[in-house]
Amino acid sequence: LGSPQFLKTEQGENFSFPSHLHQCFELLTVTKGEMSVTVDGAEFLLKKGEAVLIFPNQIHSLVSKKSKHFLCIFSPDLIKAFVEKTAESVPVCNKFKPEEYLLKGISKLADGSPNIEKKGVLYSLCAQFDKTAQYKKRKSQGGKIIHKIFAFVENNFSGSCSLEDLAKATGYDYTYLSK
Repeated sequence: LGSPQFLKTEQGENFSFPSHLHQCFELLTVTKGEMSVTVDGAEFLLKKGEAVLIFPNQIHSLVSKKSKHFLCIFSPDLIKAFVEKTAESVPVCNKFKPEEYLLKGISKLADGSPNIEKKGVLYSLCAQFDKTAQYKKRKSQGGKIIHKIFAFVENNFSGSCSLEDLAKATGYDYTYLSK
């Protein structure tokens, strides 16, 4: 996730993942069956051909038992003009139905793809999303403890990442955090 040109794709099935957030965009589309996706508390049921575009720092989770999916996580640096256009805002609804040719184009991308190819496909995808999207002002995350916890874990998971360390870093009481 550290590279400014980061892009990771994967295909899989029966995919569930608990609530999390990260500093990248995430595109998730269902290729077979159904999947429940929750983004900032709003739940979406995705069916074949439907997708969600999750913005950086939106808390999201995925639940699926009988589905196949395509997932693409990518750096905001790849779509700087879109990021500038939507700065300080998030979608009212993250769900949309991408054109088939865009899904085929993005499925052919890999981290090693030329940047111009990555940017072309991602900008086209974001442009399609933006045509129908409505936005709302992003709520300040400064006071939300859950954002502080996720950020701490994301930045420290490979090192010292204990509840005691979290308490010191956030200024919250150890007992309060353990609850």
